[in-house]
Amino acid sequence: MSGDNATSKVEESGTRKKTGGRKKGSRNKTTVAVKEAIEAAAAKLGGTERLVEWAKEDPGNERIFWSQIYTKLLPLQVKGDGDNPIPVALVERRIVKADN
Repeated sequence: MSGDNATSKVEESGTRKKTGGRKKGSRNKTTVAVKEAIEAAAAKLGGTERLVEWAKEDPGNERIFWSQIYTKLLPLQVKGDGDNPIPVALVERRIVKADN
């Protein structure tokens, strides 16, 4: 089907135009439902107070909180702009045996 009367889903820039599905930025219904179920369960299990109590019960629990639970709140990607890039620094920890 070539010719002037043919319709195309490709814009002049060469990229495909979005023609269906979810709107950009909208959340998946299943993801929303699962998050709501987890929030409800957390509330029934004691909410914030119980989570703090659990974390304080054992140093291993606190380590799990900081390494696996809290990190879920952090963004997956962080970008700067061309004029102000995000500085990156390497931090090394070395264990050194002291001479007695």
